[in-house]
Amino acid sequence: MSCPADLEPYSKAYMLEQKEADSNMWAWWGTYGLSATLTAIDRALNGNKARAKYIEKSLSEQYSKDNEPKYKESNEEIAVYEMKQRINALRQSGLPESPD
Repeated sequence: MSCPADLEPYSKAYMLEQKEADSNMWAWWGTYGLSATLTAIDRALNGNKARAKYIEKSLSEQYSKDNEPKYKESNEEIAVYEMKQRINALRQSGLPESPD
């Protein structure tokens, strides 16, 4: 038999899951639902002259595009550049380049 103290973590996990589901529903309505409603109202009131458009990309697609690297250099090119900068700094300070 479980006492309330043993069940507390499960209760917290359930509440966290509900809070996340609620947040997801608000995000869904704020993007998809609102866009659909505004598009429908604009079409109903203005007909062929309507300018509102339903969103073209999903939230996850927009998020993944925003997180793409801004620069095209590869990680190897960046590492080589950083290594050259360190070597130049060591030479200027008079320290050896390797720990011989």
